[in-house]
Amino acid sequence: MRLTPAVSCEPDWRAACDRIAAGARRRVDAGRCNGRYFANGIGAGFDAQVAMEANAIRWLGGNAVYGLALARTLLLRYATPEARITHDGGIHEGRVTMLAAANGNTYGGVFRIAPQADIADGLLELMIADALSRRGILGLIPHVLRGTHVGRPGVTLVRSRRIRIETAQPLAVHADGEVLDHAATRLDIDVLPHALCVVA
Repeated sequence: MRLTPAVSCEPDWRAACDRIAAGARRRVDAGRCNGRYFANGIGAGFDAQVAMEANAIRWLGGNAVYGLALARTLLLRYATPEARITHDGGIHEGRVTMLAAANGNTYGGVFRIAPQADIADGLLELMIADALSRRGILGLIPHVLRGTHVGRPGVTLVRSRRIRIETAQPLAVHADGEVLDHAATRLDIDVLPHALCVVA
C-alpha cells in the first residue's frame, strides 16, 4: 500500500496550504487485513458488495453510480451470512448484514460509520450490523450518514486491537473503498499503532 501525507479537511485551501508549509506532523495508526495494509477502514458484506457493483458500472457517472449499485445489491446480492467474530472483548456469533473495522470515523467523507473512532488511539472500532431485511438496510443508511446508528437495535460497536471474522458464506471485502476480496471467508485484522507519520 502506498500512502501519501494527509492533512485535516480545511474548507479554506489557503489554510490547508499554510498547515502543509508549517510541516506539523503527527503519528497515526494503520491497519492490516490478511497481510494487506489500510489507513481508514475495512468493510465486509453489504457495503463492500455495493462497491463491487459500482466498480462494474462503467456507463454511468457521479452519485448515480452508487444509487444504481445500491439497488442492484439489494435486488440481486442480498445476503445475511452466519458469522463468528472474535475481538478483544469476546465473541459475537450470528447472521450479519455488514461489518466494518474502522480506524477513522468516516467512510467516503459522508458515512459516519464509527463516530467515536480515533485514528491515533491504538484501537479499531468494530461495527457489526446484524441481519437486516432489505427495508431495514434502507432504513439504516440515513442513520449511518448522520452517525445516529450507534445504539440502535441490531448494531454493535466495540473497540479492539485484533479482530477475526469467519463466515460460512463468502463475503465481499473492501479496504479504504478499494475491493480487497470478492469472496473471503476469514479475515484477520489488527491495528498498527502510530505506524504512519502524516502532516496534520
